[in-house]
Amino acid sequence: RVHGGIGLRSSKAAIDMSTREVFWSVEKQAVILDLGARFTKVGFAGESCPRHILPSPWAVTRLPSEQVLVTQSKTVDEWLPIVEKFLNILYFHYLQINPKERRVILCEHMLTTKSFRMAVAKTLFDKLLVSSIYCAPGSALPLYTTGLSNGLIVDIAHTECRILPVFEGTPLRNAFRSISTGSLHIDKRLRDLLQESNQVESISDEILEDVKVRTCFVTRPSIESQVNGDLNRLQTYNNGPHSLQISYRTRFTAPEVLFLNGSEGESIAEAILESLLRTDCDARLAICSNVVLCGGGSMLPGFQSRLMEDIHTLLKLDRYNGLNGLQDILRMASVVFPANSLCWIGGAILGSLDGLSSCSINRELFMESKGQALDIDNLQYSEFLSL
Repeated sequence: RVHGGIGLRSSKAAIDMSTREVFWSVEKQAVILDLGARFTKVGFAGESCPRHILPSPWAVTRLPSEQVLVTQSKTVDEWLPIVEKFLNILYFHYLQINPKERRVILCEHMLTTKSFRMAVAKTLFDKLLVSSIYCAPGSALPLYTTGLSNGLIVDIAHTECRILPVFEGTPLRNAFRSISTGSLHIDKRLRDLLQESNQVESISDEILEDVKVRTCFVTRPSIESQVNGDLNRLQTYNNGPHSLQISYRTRFTAPEVLFLNGSEGESIAEAILESLLRTDCDARLAICSNVVLCGGGSMLPGFQSRLMEDIHTLLKLDRYNGLNGLQDILRMASVVFPANSLCWIGGAILGSLDGLSSCSINRELFMESKGQALDIDNLQYSEFLSL
C-alpha cells in the first residue's frame, strides 16, 4: 500500500508538471492597441470586442483653429510623458497583465506622425519591455471583418475621413485619400446650433457626444420641401441635471457637414471616386463590390444610403466617365461588428493568425536601427492580408 500510494502521488506530480509545461509553453494572446484621436480601444487578440474603450489623453475636441496647441506638432520628448502615463494605466490598471509576456499589435494609421509613433515604441520597449511590436495598417484592418482580400475602406474618423483601396491583400497607397471631414466637424456644428437655440455659453464634450449619438441622423438635402410640419418643432433632451431643447432641423443639419466639401475642396463621395480613378481599371471591379464603412461617423442613421445616393449622382458627371458601369457594381459590405470598432477587431483577427512574429519588430532590431525600422517605408504593409 505504501509503495502504491507513493506511486500514485508521483504520477499525479508528473501530470501536474507536464500540465504546467504545456501551460507555460503556449504563447499568450497579443495585446491589440488602437490609439485613436478621440478614443483608445484595447484588448486581446482573438476576441470579438475591445476589453476597454477609453478617452485618449491627446483627444482633439476642438478644430485646430480653435485650440491653442495642435497635437500633431508635438516632438518625441513632448509625447513621451503623456504616452508613458497612459500606457501604464492601460497595462496595470485596466488589463492587469505583465507587458513582458505579450506581443503588441499596434493599429497604426498611415498619417500617424513619426514623433507619436516613436514615443509609443520607446515606451513599449524601454519602459514596459514588451517582446515585439507589429504596426498593422489601421486603415486596411477593417477588411479582415469581411473575410475578403479586396475592398474599399471608407473610415469616417474623428478628425478626418480616410479612404484606402485594398487589392489582393495589398493596400494601394498611391490611391489613398484623406480629407479633413470627420465627427469633430459634426460636433462643432452641433455645438453652435445648440448654444444658439438654448442660449447657453458652453456644452460639455460628454453631453455633446451623447446628444449626437441619441438624436442626430442623416437625410436627403431636399427634406425641408418634403416634410409636412414644423421643422423647428422642439424635443427635450434630459440627462440628469442637463436639459436641452433640440429642434428637428438641428438633428439633421449638424451631420450635413459630412457631405460638404472639406478644406481640400472635396466631399466624401468625391474623394471615394477620385480614389477609384487612381486604382488600376482591372482591380476596380473587385474593390467596388466590397465597400466597408467604418468609424463612428458612419454609424449615424441614414449615412450609408445618403452616401450611395451622392456617389450615383456624381457618376453621371463627365468628369467620372472613366468609372462608367460602377453604378450596378458598387456595394456596401454587410458587417456584423459595430463600425466604430472595426479597426480594432481587424487587429484582433490579425493578431490571432500564425506567421506574424516574423514580420514584427523586436527590441534589438528597434535599438539597432535607432527607430528607423518604424518608418512607414520600412514597415511591411504589402500583402499583410496573406498572413
